[in-house]
Amino acid sequence: MAEAHEFWLEVVDSKPKVSASVPVVFRNGQNFLGDSYPYLRQSAKRFSVIDRRGERRVKATEGDDPAAEITFANPGLAIVIYQGAPEEVDFETFAKFEE
Repeated sequence: MAEAHEFWLEVVDSKPKVSASVPVVFRNGQNFLGDSYPYLRQSAKRFSVIDRRGERRVKATEGDDPAAEITFANPGLAIVIYQGAPEEVDFETFAKFEE
């Protein structure tokens, strides 16, 4: 059994102004080309922001795409964290897997 896929968070502005709302898009695909993916509560184990105030959960609404809009109230480094729940994908043939 192999476990792999590309999933990433994409933001339009990586250096937003303080108090600006920044859309966060979930992407799924290959070679950093992929489709947007909505926020699904059952798929998310952890979705939060860490900044100088500490860690806080991102408020997201089921089915939203972009997955969330985050407002950064303080200047400085902020890290957006998403930890997904494990998922299984089954292929009927090895050829389909290779494709």
